[in-house]
Amino acid sequence: EVRVPLGVPVTFVIRNTDPIDHEWIVGDEAVHAFHRASAETLHAGDPTAVSVPALSTVTTTITFTSAGRLAFICHLPGHEAYGMVGWVTIEP
Repeated sequence: EVRVPLGVPVTFVIRNTDPIDHEWIVGDEAVHAFHRASAETLHAGDPTAVSVPALSTVTTTITFTSAGRLAFICHLPGHEAYGMVGWVTIEP
């Protein structure tokens, strides 16, 4: 779990030390339902959905506009079931 402040830009540094690709998607249940059903595996231009190629590091910056708790999940086949899930708590 990661705690971040509301309304302040937060930069996430995501390191993939695996020899396979991953993704990092943060959002509410509707966002995750969409990505579970989507065949999209490459993400660009959306700071809340990023591709993390094998053996690489990516950064993304997000300013959260609502307090609460959001999941971040890798939706590539089988990854969520293997436990690639975490939480972002946005604190006022």
